[in-house]
Amino acid sequence: RMLSLKHTSRFTCSIEAVGLSMSSCVHGRKNFRRQKIMSSPDKETRNRPSQLLRLILRLPILLYKIGLGSLFGGRFLMLTNIGRKSGLKRQVVLEILYHNKTSGEYYVLSGWGDKSDWFMNIQKYPEVVVDVGGQKFEAIAFQITSEEAESLISKYAHQHPRAFRILSKRILGVDVEIRNESFKQLAAYLPVICLQPI
Repeated sequence: RMLSLKHTSRFTCSIEAVGLSMSSCVHGRKNFRRQKIMSSPDKETRNRPSQLLRLILRLPILLYKIGLGSLFGGRFLMLTNIGRKSGLKRQVVLEILYHNKTSGEYYVLSGWGDKSDWFMNIQKYPEVVVDVGGQKFEAIAFQITSEEAESLISKYAHQHPRAFRILSKRILGVDVEIRNESFKQLAAYLPVICLQPI
């Protein structure tokens, strides 16, 4: 099912960043629990963002809607996807994990694991629209292997060490060192998605 920008829509908006603003607003899942991993098996899981935080995190979508998405530069993109249950358009702002300038592919990470609504949506409807740097294009979204994800997470960690540490603390609830074992553990838990232009 191809995604059309003219598709009748009710937008559900959120920002899910790998780095500094990495909370995700996921519709209808207030009691989501994080899976326990790594060195803190008894770590308390975190709740979804409050209603006020949800509102704040939705604000970036408005900038994209009025054509100001380029203000986010090359660190973020807006992903338009189809709701797996409603069939309506959904939008989410994601931080870019990696951009392959040769192929034009963008890679993003699901900060809430496989429970993110947008991630579950693309499992049913992989056709998406990407808005980045003032440009829009249609793409196919698919999950890459954990080995490929590990490599990209490693690149991100070395390019953005502070954001990487915040990712581990706020999303996973534990501190993660920048080392190979950490990348492997994160890649096993957090899906990395390729957005391949079509």
